[in-house]
Order: sequence, then C-alpha cells, then structure tokens
Amino acid sequence: MTLVLDAPARTGTYQLVPDKCVLELVVRTLRLPLVWIRLRVVSASVGLGDPGWLHAEIASTPLFASLPFPRLWTLRSVPRRVRVRVEAELPPLAVGPAVHVSAIATAAERRWSVPLDVRLVALDEQKVVLAVRGNVARPPGVLVLRSPLFVDAAAEFQR
Repeated sequence: MTLVLDAPARTGTYQLVPDKCVLELVVRTLRLPLVWIRLRVVSASVGLGDPGWLHAEIASTPLFASLPFPRLWTLRSVPRRVRVRVEAELPPLAVGPAVHVSAIATAAERRWSVPLDVRLVALDEQKVVLAVRGNVARPPGVLVLRSPLFVDAAAEFQR
C-alpha cells in the first residue's frame, strides 16, 4: 500500500502570528552586534505566488534597546507614534536560499528603499516562516560609531 500526501500549498495568503515575530535594528562592527533596538510588528502578511508580496506595519516606538534613548540613534527622523509601512514584491520562494528584494518603507512623509534578503525557512499547509535581513540607510547625523544599521527579523505566518 502506498500513502500519497499532498504537497504543501505554494500559493496563498498568510497572516502574522504576533507572538512569533522578532524585528531588531542592529549596529554591527566586523559582523559583531554592538547595539540593538527591538521594534513591534503591528501587523504583517505575506502572499506566496508569482509574484508574491510582503506587507508589514511596524511601530516606531521601541520595545527594548541595548542603549538608552534608542530613538536618537535609529529613528530620529520618524515622528513618534507614526507607523512604518514596509512593502516588497517577492519572487517565487523555495525553502533554503535567500532572495534579494527591494522593499519600500514609508513613515509619514518620508519614503526610502531598503534592500532585503528574504529566506523561506519553513513551509507547510498552514504556516510559513520567513527570515529577513537588510541594510537600512539612515539619515545624516544619525550614526553610531559610523557603522551601518541592519534590520534582522524572523516571523511565522499562518493561513
């Protein structure tokens, strides 16, 4: 007797599982994290298909940080209590290698491009797990040790 299992769906819309999401802005020197700030993802969804998409809404008020006054060194140009909206078009994803995409972030009147590496970590009939990494351009005067600012995120989405 042969048992045939359906393959996981490769298309569809998935919503963020709020308690299974982490998003941090990190300053690294020689790939070592020096300072970080954790932000709250208010809502997010991902659509798998051709093309796919990623939409997220992020609170600009920090949850935690490794240094005091984190808004001064990361989000100074974003008005307090304004949400940052991130949108990206995704190519078809496969579990394993990361794909490079250009996301658009919008906060109040400010709009900028964020290059991201998106990796599909896991996929089954009901959930998708993504890992995202990118380099965030900061406005002039917002530097810590003149090191780049990175975004690191991991999130689970369910149907």
